[in-house]
Amino acid sequence: MPAPELPNTISTSRASKPVKTPGSRSMVKKAGRLLRGDFLARSVLWRELPYILLIAILGTLYIGNAYRAEKKMAEIRRLQEKAKEMYTRYISLKSELMFTLTRSELENALADEGIRQITHPPRVIRYKPHATPTPLY
Repeated sequence: MPAPELPNTISTSRASKPVKTPGSRSMVKKAGRLLRGDFLARSVLWRELPYILLIAILGTLYIGNAYRAEKKMAEIRRLQEKAKEMYTRYISLKSELMFTLTRSELENALADEGIRQITHPPRVIRYKPHATPTPLY
C-alpha cells in the first residue's frame, strides 16, 4: 500500500494577499494629519500649550547653559596654559636673579664702575663731644 499524500499546508489564496504590519495604516493616517495641521485645530493642543511652552523654554535654557559651560571650559584651559607659562617664566627669572646676586657676579658688575671690595678693615672715627667747633664766619 503506497503512502498517502499529504495535502499542501500553504494556501495559495493567503500567499497572494499583501502582508500588513499591525498599525501601518494608523501611522499613515497620523502622518497625514500631522502634515495637514489637523492637530492645531484640536482643543487638546490649546489646553497643553503652557506645558509645551515650558518645555521649549527649558530646552532653550538647557542649550544655552551647555554653550556657556563649553565657553567657560575653554577659558579655563586657556588660563591654565597661561598660568603654566607664567610659572615657567617665574622659575627662570628667579634662577637668573639668584645667579646675578652671587658674590662673584656682584664683584664683577661693581668692578666696572670702580667699586671694589675692601682688603683692610674699616677705620673707626671717634667723636669728642667736649671739643668746640670753630665758627665759620
